[in-house]
Amino acid sequence: MWLLVAGIALLPRMASPVSIGFKPTVIDAAMLLLLAAWVIDRSRRRETRPAPALPGLVGYPLAALIFVAVAAFIAGIPNGPLTTLVLRRFGELILTLMSVYVMIGIFAAPARASS
Repeated sequence: MWLLVAGIALLPRMASPVSIGFKPTVIDAAMLLLLAAWVIDRSRRRETRPAPALPGLVGYPLAALIFVAVAAFIAGIPNGPLTTLVLRRFGELILTLMSVYVMIGIFAAPARASS
């Protein structure tokens, strides 16, 4: 999470030298790494009662918004060429919406008892 904050504060539009069809910015890479780390952490937990993924007040409308965005993207593909810029903007949108799940999962989780 601190990598994301540092990327936002110091390097907002710096593109990485690695090209994967497009050159992702530092913020894109940090958000993707944060999402991956959170998913790995959630999958490796050994709790008897795992915490709910998201409260219903935010989770269901956000999932609906992601579904509508994906459906609109799929429906819009025949209307114009799929350029790297369009694909990048769509990826950034989905990654940003998924980051809301991560932030709520991090900040709404009960504090773990340190031993």
